[in-house]
Amino acid sequence: MDKNKKDIKQITTPIYYPNGDPHIGHAHTTVMGDVLKRCLQMAGSTVLYSTGLDEHGQKIQETIAQSGKTTEKFLDEKSDVFKNLFNRLNIDYDVFIRTTEDKHKKFVQQCLQKVYDKGLIEKQEYSGLYCVGCEQFKTLADLDEQGNCRDHAKPPVQTSEVNYAFKMEPFRQFLLDHIEANQDFVKPEQYCRDLVNMLKEPLVDLCISRPKSRVTLGIELPFDKDFVTYVWFDALLNYATVNNGELTSDCTHLMAKDILKTHGVIWPIMLRALDMNLPKHLFVHGYWTARDGTKMSKSLGNVVDPIEMLDKFGTDAIRYFLARGSSKDDSPIGEDMILGVFNAELANIIGNGFYRVLKMLDKKTNGEFPKVNSFRDCDTQFISSIATQVQNFFGSNFDLQTIARQAELVASIGRDINLYLDKTAPWKLDGEEFYSCALSCLEAARLMFELAYPIMPQTARIVFTALNTEFDPQNYKTQIRKIKSGKIGTYQPLFQRMEVQK
Repeated sequence: MDKNKKDIKQITTPIYYPNGDPHIGHAHTTVMGDVLKRCLQMAGSTVLYSTGLDEHGQKIQETIAQSGKTTEKFLDEKSDVFKNLFNRLNIDYDVFIRTTEDKHKKFVQQCLQKVYDKGLIEKQEYSGLYCVGCEQFKTLADLDEQGNCRDHAKPPVQTSEVNYAFKMEPFRQFLLDHIEANQDFVKPEQYCRDLVNMLKEPLVDLCISRPKSRVTLGIELPFDKDFVTYVWFDALLNYATVNNGELTSDCTHLMAKDILKTHGVIWPIMLRALDMNLPKHLFVHGYWTARDGTKMSKSLGNVVDPIEMLDKFGTDAIRYFLARGSSKDDSPIGEDMILGVFNAELANIIGNGFYRVLKMLDKKTNGEFPKVNSFRDCDTQFISSIATQVQNFFGSNFDLQTIARQAELVASIGRDINLYLDKTAPWKLDGEEFYSCALSCLEAARLMFELAYPIMPQTARIVFTALNTEFDPQNYKTQIRKIKSGKIGTYQPLFQRMEVQK
C-alpha cells in the first residue's frame, strides 16, 4: 500500500474528570476509540488518537481539598490510575493530554484572547441555577420534574456573580446549516435530531469564567487576572491542542449521550468563532446500566469495576464485550452477563473451531502444516466466502454501530467454522482431503482473527503466531492461502470455559 495515499484521521475521546476512579464508561469510550483506530489503520489510514484528563474546575478543586494532598500529587496519582487502566485495556493512544500542561494553557489563553478581540466576549452579571457536578449553569428545561439535575439527581444552587460570557446566538444558524449540509455530522440519527431540537430556540450567552475568589484551579483569563477559564471552554480546546492547535479535516469524536450539548453545540460554535475546522463526526453512544436498567451508582452498589473485570476475564474478553454492546441505546452490564458471553461466544464459538482443527492437524502431521497440492472445491468456496465478508467489512465506513456489527460478524464466522467442521467431519477424512479441509478451516480462522484484531489484538497475535503467518495492520490486504508448510507454532485454547461461582 502506498503510504503517501493514506488519509490522516483524528480520533478523540472526552477527557475525563479525575475526581474519582475510572469506571466502565471511561473504559468503554476509550476502548472504542482504540478499536476505531485499528480499523482505520487496516483500511489504509494514518490515525492520531488522543484521550486524557480534564484537571481544572471547582469539582476537582473540592475533591483535592478533601484528600489532604497537594494539587500536583493528587493529579499525578489520578493520571497514573487512568493510564494504568488504559494500558491494561491495550489502548494504543498517541497522546494522553492533561489540561494542566503548559502547552494547553498557552493555547487556551491564545484562543480566549482571539475571541475577546473579536468582541464576542463581554463582562456581565450572571445569575442562574448552578450544578457543581456538571460545572454548568442550568435552565429549568435542563432539570427533572423534581428540579434536580438529570445527571446528578441533585438540585442546582441559585448563584449570582459577575463573569465573562461568550456570545453563541450569532452562530446558531451557521450550526443549523452545517448540520443540514452534513447529515453524518452526528450519528446515530436520533442524536442528530436531539441536537437540532437544542438549536430551535435562541442560545443564551455561555458563561466562560469563574472568579478566583471561588475557583483557583483553572487557566487565568489573559484579559482579566481576577478570573479563571470556565472548565468547558478550557477542556473543549484540548482536541486541537493535541494536534498543534488545529483539528484535522477528518476528526471523529466519541462520547456518551450526556455531553451532546457541550460537544454538539458549544464546541462547534467555539471552533467557528476561532476560524478552526469543525469535527467531521460526532459518534454518540448510550450508557452502561445495571442489569435492571437503572443507572450505575456507588451508593446503590451496582457499579462495575473495570479493573476487577479485567482480573477475572482478561483484556480481550472485556474489549469484546464492550464492542458488541457499543450501540446507540443503553446496555446492561454485570459480571454474570460478561461470563455468559465469555463461555457462549468466546470459548464455545470463536476460540473453539481454531483449537479443534489445530489439534487434529497436529496429531496427524506430527506438528507440521502439510503442503496441499489441490484444494477441494467445497473448501475453496468456504474460505472465499469468509474472505469476502472480511474484505467487505474493511471497505465500509466505520462508526460505533459498525464496531458492534464487527463483533457480531466475528462470532458469525466462528459459528460458520464450527458448522463447517460438523458438516465435513474432517476427522473421518485422510490424506489430501483431510489436509484440504483442515487448512481451509484454519485459513477461515485466520481471516476471522484479522477481522477481530481491532477488538482482540492480543488474542489475534497468538493465532497468527500459532499459524506462522505475518500480519501488519498498517499494510493490510485481505488474502487467502497464507498458511505455509512448516512447523506449527505454539498454541493453546484461546478462551478456557469458566465455571459460574455460586
